[in-house]
Order: sequence, then C-alpha cells, then structure tokens
Amino acid sequence: MTLRYKKIPLSELEIQSQEADFNIPLFEHSFSWLMHITKYMLPEQAEVWCHCIIKDDEMIVMWPLVHLQKSILRGQVLMSLTSCYTASTTCYFQKKITLSSTRLTLFNRLISAIINNNTWHQLLLSGLAASEVPSRNIRKHFKVVNVFKQTSNWYEDDLDDFERYQFSRPTQLLNTIRRKKKRLTKASHYRIDVISKVESFALAFDAYKSIYAESWKQEEVSSNFIEQICATALAENKLRLGVLYVDEKPAAAQIWFIQNNTASIFKLAYSDLYRQFSVGSILTMHLSQHLISEDGITKIEFGMGNEEYKKGWLNKHQQLLSFQIFNQSTLRGYLAYLKFFTVTKIKISKILLSLFSGKSKHYEQR
Repeated sequence: MTLRYKKIPLSELEIQSQEADFNIPLFEHSFSWLMHITKYMLPEQAEVWCHCIIKDDEMIVMWPLVHLQKSILRGQVLMSLTSCYTASTTCYFQKKITLSSTRLTLFNRLISAIINNNTWHQLLLSGLAASEVPSRNIRKHFKVVNVFKQTSNWYEDDLDDFERYQFSRPTQLLNTIRRKKKRLTKASHYRIDVISKVESFALAFDAYKSIYAESWKQEEVSSNFIEQICATALAENKLRLGVLYVDEKPAAAQIWFIQNNTASIFKLAYSDLYRQFSVGSILTMHLSQHLISEDGITKIEFGMGNEEYKKGWLNKHQQLLSFQIFNQSTLRGYLAYLKFFTVTKIKISKILLSLFSGKSKHYEQR
C-alpha cells in the first residue's frame, strides 16, 4: 500500500464528487459548511488547507485546518476550521475505512506529517468528540496538551418511532406541553409550518428574523452566514425551518439541518410576547415528530452545551474537547508555552490563596 501526504487548498476540493466518499454524520461537517465558514467567518489573511493521506491518487483521510499568522510573538497557528456557529469538528475518513485500528494508523501518519511538513508554533484543535480517534490519540504525539475547553453534546439515537420517543420524555415536560397547548388554543389560533421547499423559504426566513429580533438573543455575528448556509442546505434538501404562528403573527422559529439520518438543531428563538405559552417547546415537539415520522431521522442532537433543558429532550451525551498544543522545538512556540505555563501558575496560586484566605476567615469567625 503506497501512502503519501499531501495538502491542497480547500477551494480546490471537489465537493460533489468527494463528499460522497466520506463518512459525514452531521451537516456542520459537510464540505458545503466548511466552504461557508471559510467565506464568511475567517479573517482575510487566513488560509485553509486540507491535509490528506493519499493512496493510489485517492484521498482516504482528510483534515481541514486554518493556517493563520496570529502575531509576531505567537507566530503561525494551525487551527480547526470552526466558528461560533460550529459545535464540533472532525477528521474525515473514507466510508470504506471502518476498522478502528486502520483509522488509528492513518491518523497517526497524518498528524505526524502535519507536524513535520508545516511551519507551526501552536495547534488549536476544537470540538473533537472524546470517543473518536483524534481525541483519544492526540496526547501520544505531544509532550504538553492543554484541554482549553470541554463541553457536552446531548443526543438521542436509535429512533424509529415518534410515539415511543415522545412517551419516553419526562412526565413534567409532556404535561407542560399539553397544558400550554390547551391554553394557547383557548387564547388564540396557532399553526406550525415546516419549510423544506425553495418557494416557501423567503417568507419563512423573514418570519424567523422578526422572531429573532423580538427574542432574548444577541445580534448575529454573521447574518450572511446564517442565510447562505440555510439556502445551501435547502438546495440540498437538508433544511427544516419550523415557524409557529399565533393569530398569523410569527411567535417561534427553529432551524434544523439533516444529514445522514441525523437532525441537528442549529438556531432557535421565540418572541417574548408568547413566552407564557411555551411556544418553543410546542414547536420542538412538533418538529421532532416531523423529523422522525416524515424524514425518517434516527438521531437528534442539540449541538454543544450542557443547558438543563436539553436533558428533557435527549438521554445521551458525549464530551467535546478542544486542545491547545505548543511547538516547543521553535522559539515562538516555546515562548508561548512559557507564557501559558506562567499565567496558569498565577491563576492556580490566586485560587489557592483565596481558598486559604476563606478558610482562615472562617476559623476566625468560629
């Protein structure tokens, strides 16, 4: 088996012909998503390269990374192709590579090639599932690995029947939805539209934007990214935009993406005018029914975050890890490491000092 390392610009990636060869479980891992992140969310000076292992002129492993000159001191940083809209990232393996031992061998070869064939002073690898090959093996390649972020991804899989899913939800959640729907029906007329067709998108997206403006949400970092990624997903039949109207006024909206029998909630908002009716929960249950019964979805996931409400809708969770790695064989990498090490020691010292000071005051009061 002849293997070689190669890196190519993301812009030269043949999306349609090559994406079909890879196992891509989430829409936010799709090549379309990567292209939109590159276009709308990165600094102008950033370069995106796909680091690949090639076998017989065929790309079998691929990892897209951003190459960015941060500053004179921090030097060249290689980082995951991510943004504030991205919950997780991944290293891409061809569908036919199923054995974990083979994936491990290929990943080790790829990461070694990236380290040895590129100028870098820091690696920032974000949103990697703790159970997958990169997270489980990244520490084997580096002396110092700092986990700078750790969060949860809640999901429910093995879904084959909406009724079974619904009745497995907590009694409190089901009672709340039933009670609020009854109250909403008495107070006014409501309806829910689930948009998946191009001709209905513009009006529904305007409704979403009006709801978002009336919600508790902060202003979007990039409205262009939101609208363009939705339009792309719509063209690929991977968008489900749900809008709940109360007396024909937009009250709640949710954007979901579907990929490989998985539904991912992307954006949600509701107008504060209708908070008392739990319109968000009513819409979530309706969309869950549509996704499972109509689209044949077998997995639902709620992105990153450990918010309490997610536990009512989903039973399982996995850890997403983000790593910071310093290249101590270079001056800039070593200086960055020293700075990190010094700051960390100072923070720990302050925490210990505050703890001991608190104990001292406690004993004095006694």
